[in-house]
Amino acid sequence: MNADEYLPNAETIAAIEKDVANYNERRRHAQAEIGRRVPMLLGSYVLACAVVFYFIIANFSSMAEKVALILLIGGGIAAIVGGVGVHRFAHRVGVDTQQGFRDHILPVMFGFVNGLRYSHGYEPGSFRRLPAVLKGDYNHTEFGDIITGRLDGKHFEICEMTLSRRNKSSTIVLFKGVVLCCGVRDSFPGTLVAVRKPEPSLMQPFSDLMRSLSAFFGGDRLETVFSRTPLDQFYEFRSDRREEARALFAGGWATFWAG
Repeated sequence: MNADEYLPNAETIAAIEKDVANYNERRRHAQAEIGRRVPMLLGSYVLACAVVFYFIIANFSSMAEKVALILLIGGGIAAIVGGVGVHRFAHRVGVDTQQGFRDHILPVMFGFVNGLRYSHGYEPGSFRRLPAVLKGDYNHTEFGDIITGRLDGKHFEICEMTLSRRNKSSTIVLFKGVVLCCGVRDSFPGTLVAVRKPEPSLMQPFSDLMRSLSAFFGGDRLETVFSRTPLDQFYEFRSDRREEARALFAGGWATFWAG
């Protein structure tokens, strides 16, 4: 793949820079509007809640005790939920400004992509098709921006994804980053995983040992594969089909990836 074929020309870059400048100006106006809306809306909401609770307390003695307690507790919960809603509504102008810019700029930046679609916060369609060994033992997911489309007739999907394991006392992030799902020219009869190598540290040998033990005793054992390319400096490759993976790298796939 020659990336130069998909880079924007000077005219497109100028249009993007103009759009960014316009967005920054709209964002400043939105921030100023939020600064006016938040105290006005929240202040009015707090005043309205105070009036309601005043009438409840003023008539407390004339109500049945059970009814009065339900009104106080229920009103308190409703006030908190309503306050969150009012706060979000006050910031809505900023969210709409940001979303409007995304909806406009993405087709400009990716004009070479057919059927471009953008979404946010939803589980992408490719997630359930990812091999379980890639996702790990997670129990919580978060999804950010999702972009789908077709390039040279082939469908692809790019998404921001966070996989974590949560319990009552801690949260362990198993993966946080951008995922690209797309078809390949030649199918691979197994699983091939590329993991970005961490920065060197004093604890690195211990971490490598624990990871090796975990892989050995786990249900899915993936063996280390060397691409014999500069990619080995930055990525660790593992596969359940080592020989096929080596053949894949030997065929120039690593050069394609690096480009």
